[in-house]
Order: sequence, then structure tokens, then C-alpha cells
Amino acid sequence: MPRLHRDFVAELKARIDLHDVVAPYVSLKRSGADWKGLSPFNQEKTPSFYVHPDKGFFKCFSSGEAGDAISFIQKVENLEFQEAVEFLATRFNVNLRYEETADGRPAGQSFSHRKALFDIHELAMSWYREKFWADNDGGHFIRKYWTEERHFPEEVAKEFGIGFAPPDSSGLLRLFTEQGIPPEVIDKSGLFFDRKGRQDFLTRFRGRLMIPIRDTQERVVAFTARQLSVTPENDPAREAKYVNSPETPIFSKGNLLFNLDKARRHIDENKRFLLVEGQLDAIRCWEQGVKNVVAPQGTAFTSGQAHLLRRYRPAGIDCLLDGDEAGQKAALRILPICVKSTLDIRFLLLPPGGDPDDLLRSEGLSGLENLKDESLSGIAFAVSMYLGETKDPTPTQKNTVLEHIFEIVAETDSLVARDEYLAQTIRLMKLEESSARQEFARFVSKKNSPSYGTRQTTQSEELSTNASQKLTTAEDDLLLFILHHNEVASPLAQAIQPEWLDITSPSGTILAKALAEIREDNGNGLESLDEILENDDERNTAYEILSRKPAHDDPVDIHNACNASLQALFNRFFKARENGIRERFANLNPDGVEQLTELRAELASLRSQRKTLPLLTFVQPSETDNNSAHVTDQRNSEKSSNRKKNHKESQDTDSREKASSEKESDSQEDLF
Repeated sequence: MPRLHRDFVAELKARIDLHDVVAPYVSLKRSGADWKGLSPFNQEKTPSFYVHPDKGFFKCFSSGEAGDAISFIQKVENLEFQEAVEFLATRFNVNLRYEETADGRPAGQSFSHRKALFDIHELAMSWYREKFWADNDGGHFIRKYWTEERHFPEEVAKEFGIGFAPPDSSGLLRLFTEQGIPPEVIDKSGLFFDRKGRQDFLTRFRGRLMIPIRDTQERVVAFTARQLSVTPENDPAREAKYVNSPETPIFSKGNLLFNLDKARRHIDENKRFLLVEGQLDAIRCWEQGVKNVVAPQGTAFTSGQAHLLRRYRPAGIDCLLDGDEAGQKAALRILPICVKSTLDIRFLLLPPGGDPDDLLRSEGLSGLENLKDESLSGIAFAVSMYLGETKDPTPTQKNTVLEHIFEIVAETDSLVARDEYLAQTIRLMKLEESSARQEFARFVSKKNSPSYGTRQTTQSEELSTNASQKLTTAEDDLLLFILHHNEVASPLAQAIQPEWLDITSPSGTILAKALAEIREDNGNGLESLDEILENDDERNTAYEILSRKPAHDDPVDIHNACNASLQALFNRFFKARENGIRERFANLNPDGVEQLTELRAELASLRSQRKTLPLLTFVQPSETDNNSAHVTDQRNSEKSSNRKKNHKESQDTDSREKASSEKESDSQEDLF
């Protein structure tokens, strides 16, 4: 993989707006100078995901994730760092810059494999599309099939990039070879069968209608191939009506929905997604003017796909599946997933043997609207499915149905939703309300789920709890000052000794590196936070602290708070040193007179050092051109204590702490 130029990442981040990066994935609403929305990493009902464009970072309080534009793309797209940089550069039309070798070529490999996989799928789509429109027997055949057998206009084929894989598709491999695509990329593309040690490549799709599958960024990542009369007899999947691309590094069928790249533009809080079973059903809906339609990728609907839909905050989902038994069972499997994801779902019921394509071709949009008028809520659909033709169920039958319904209702943590679902169940099954609710409470308890009626934590409580768990060490506090108040960064870097820091914690590690950077940069402050963050723990900790509002904005208060944190750090370090001496004394050999003398000397030195705690002294801005603080030791600080009442109060507190520490040290010296 070519190495990015050392300055390019900073240049890229300066040229893009974090709001624009996040907006395709999260429905954001303004919150003061910032933006908020539902977490793209967790399922939640109350927004806890915040974007701070001016500062260039995001913070998700429900998952603990935090970072900048690059780390956001890494997480939501599952990319490595350099792949995320390339992704953003391409999306925002920023020319990539790489380190160069002596001959001017990019250092390292010419392409990242992930980018090459996107490129190879784009090439494949163009090649299949070219065969669809070719002026030859194959082209005439496939266009006739499209217009006369499938009854689609040619314009729709152009809009969706429909293609044709001829029975002899060896030309695709020749194209890749001519384009210099490495064999290892061809292997990973899914367009060819696993070679299993063979040298030759066997094309996966032959004699089939090709439907490109795109991700939400409109990149082709896979194909669905429809069987045709010209599908070769020696095709290993000859009998399969549809063949899908296997999962690859760029394609996970359980986390992608066909046509979501288009449908998401037609959704808001007042509109619903229409979920159909297959790609051609979705294309038919689109052709008829239903622009909010999506379809799973030949597999059962998954929680990952529900999470994708929920990102766009729709009013809900209308589920339109085939009217046969398989379609009804598939619909029933979708219900608990939507309940858990807090997606309102309605079921549009087709007659037995009916499918969306037939309905829309014969009745058009009016047929779909009629189904919507007669749609069933999720609970009503489940009750009808479990009761079947039973008109007067026995108590035993009712209990069996209730257990199925309770399994579904228990999936949601929303008390409001639970209450509504139970009310619907009670009404539809004509149950006695108090008994039914007691049965549900017993069921939930048995399942070891949170008890029905347990009060949920509000967002403000959650944020308060998170806040109370953070910033509990001197390292956290000092890092907060450095990240938010550049004027104290250099004085703190001069005052803090590296050995005082606890580098076993992320905040201590970050602070140590930040102080070193500040000292090395001649006191100009921390130029780049990202360059010193080496892993997710450090990034999450740094951006968590950066996302918090400082408690002080008055310069004097800031310096006093810095001194309090310095004092805590200083005292903790020396207390640990004293404890070490005490432990060594406890293990001292009774005859070790010389060692006893050494320990006493160490203690005396330690006590002397504790009397010289460095402090920041507030200086009026008019007294200095650069900073409003400088470092002094405690004795010099005492000489100027009368200048500021607030500063004196801070020193009084410090004196009391030192007196206590000295008393403790004296008591330890008595042991010797």
C-alpha cells in the first residue's frame, strides 16, 4: 500500500467538514453550535451521539466511541486508517498525495486491496452492461428477455446498470488481466470460484441477467445473477434461480440492503420504507414510482439491516412479501427484529401465491395503496399467524399464542412500546387485562430480562453518570486543561516531571506524550492531538475529555484549578515514594545499620523535595506577551501570595496539605 505523504492527513481534515462526513450515516439535528443524533454504533431511542464540527470530533455517549472524521469512517465502513483516508479523499475530491521513491513513483504497492476491489466491481459492471447493450445475438436476447418476459422498460435497465453475463464470460478475466489487476485481488472479488490450488480462474456468473448491488455510497460491491434459458448446463449453480456474490471484504449481505442508496433520499420522519423480498420486486416498485423501496440480499432480514434503516429515522417499515407460506414465515421472523430496533412495522398482505411484481404490473400503485389500507400492525399479524384458522381458542391455545407474543414484546426496552403491544394483544385476543399483564411480568422475570415497569435511565442521567465516572484522576484534569486552555499548556509542561505520571492509564499515557510534544516544540502548545494517539483506548479517552466543557473560564480560576491538580499529582507521587521507603524499612535486616542510614537519607531528600512543589502563578495579560502563567516554586509563590486573594487561598489549601504530608513524613522518620 502506498504511504501517504506525512502532511496529507492534516490537509485532508482541514478541507472537510465533519458534519458532511457524518450526515450520510446519521440523521443530525442542531444542538446549539453542535449536532446530535442517534448513535450509529448502538441501538438507542434517545440521541446520545454528538458532532462538534468546529473542533473536528464526535462523541457517542451510549457506546463510548469518539474520534475524528477518519476514525468515524474507519468504524462505520470497517476500514483501516489509510483506507479511510483514501475513502474521504475520494468522496470530497481531495487529490491524494503519497510519499515518493527516488524515481517519483508512490512508495509501496500501487493500490490498496480494498480500493482495488471497488475498482474491479466497477469494471465488471461496465463489462456486463456493455454485453447487455451489445448489437449481437446475446444483446438482442437479453434485451428481449428484459422487456418482453420481465416487462421492464429499457430506461430502467440503464438506471440500475443492469447487465448480461454471456454463457462464455472468459472475456471478463482478460479485461482484468489487461488492466493489471493482481491475481490476489481477483481471488478476493467473488466474481470467480475459489481456485482451490488450481492455476485457472472459473467465472462465477455465466448466462445470467446481472443486477449490480451498491452500498450506501453508490459503489458497486456485489451482483445478483438471475438464471436464464442460456445458463450453461455445466454451471455449478445451474439449478439456482438466483446466484449472489459471496461475502468479500467489501460485501456483507447481512449489513446491506438493495436500493438503499436511492431509497434513503426519499425518507424522512413522516415516511416509511417499503421492504420487499427480491431485487426485481424492488426495481418494479421503483419503476412504478415507489421510491422508498428496499430489499434484503437473498437472505433473511437481519438486525444489521434494521440498524441501517433506523439510521434514517423513518416513520416505520411496510413489509410486502410473497403471499405464500414461505413469505408469511419470513415476515414473522422480521417482526421481533423490528421490535428490538424500535422500528414500527406494518404488514401488507398479498393473496396466497401473489407477489409484488404481479400486483404492481396488474394493478399499479392503486393495488399497493389498497394493501396499505388493509395492513396489519406487527402484533395483529403475529396473533393472526399463531392463531391461524382457530376462531374460539381454548385457554391452552391462548397460553401458547401468548408465549410467542411475549417473546416478541420482550425484545423492546421501551416501556411505551411494551404497553402498546400488550394492549393490542389483550384487545385482539379478548383477554382479561390484569391477568395478561401479570403473565407478561412473570414471563419477563423468567427470561431474566429487566422487570416490566423498571424505570429507564434518561439521557441526562446517562450523561451525568458517564460524567461522574470520568475525569477522576489528576491526569484527566490536567489533560482537560491542556486540550482546552492552550495558555497553560507550556507552563504545565515545564512544571510536571514525567515520573509523576501514571502511564498505566490512557489519560496518563496521552498526557505524558502531549507534555513531551509541547516541551519539544519550544512551548508553542500541542500542534496535533491525532499524531500522539496510537490506539482506540487513547483516541476514545482523548476525545471524551475534549468533548467535555471545562468547569472554569476565568483565568484566575483556571490557574488555581491547575495548581490543585498539580498538587494532587505531586502529593500522590511522593506518597507512593514514602510508602516504598516504609516497605523497605519493614523488610530491613536488624543488623542493616548502613541500609538504615541510607533510608533516612532518602527520606530527608524526599521531604526536601516535597517543599518545592512547582506552581503556576497567574500573571495579568499586560505583564506578558505570550502566556498568562509561568512556573515558580512554592517558596517564590509564598513571597507573592499577597498579590491575589484567590491565589493566596489556593496556597493556604496547599500549605495545609503539605503540613499534613510533613507530619506523616515525620511520623515515618520516627520509625527509623
